[in-house]
Amino acid sequence: MKQFRKFLLALMCVAVMGVVTACGSENNQTNDITDGTGDGVADDIGDDVKDGAEEIGDDVRDSAEEIGDDVKDGVDDVRDRADDAADGTDDRTDNAR
Repeated sequence: MKQFRKFLLALMCVAVMGVVTACGSENNQTNDITDGTGDGVADDIGDDVKDGAEEIGDDVRDSAEEIGDDVKDGVDDVRDRADDAADGTDDRTDNAR
């Protein structure tokens, strides 16, 4: 029984050494977030999110500009119709008499 315990202890030591050495590496890798290289999976995901947010921002900005242009055109049309009504003319049709 004592020999079995020694064998089991030696086997566990070998297993621990194997696990500890398997988790290490010789190349000195640094954290991509802290070293600024940005070549990790998390950085790629962050870039994708940033790009998507920029595209959404551009789409919102473009839509707002289009809406602003449409409102301006509508106001100009109303102003033109009001001027036509005040002058008694109608630019939309040719009422030659």
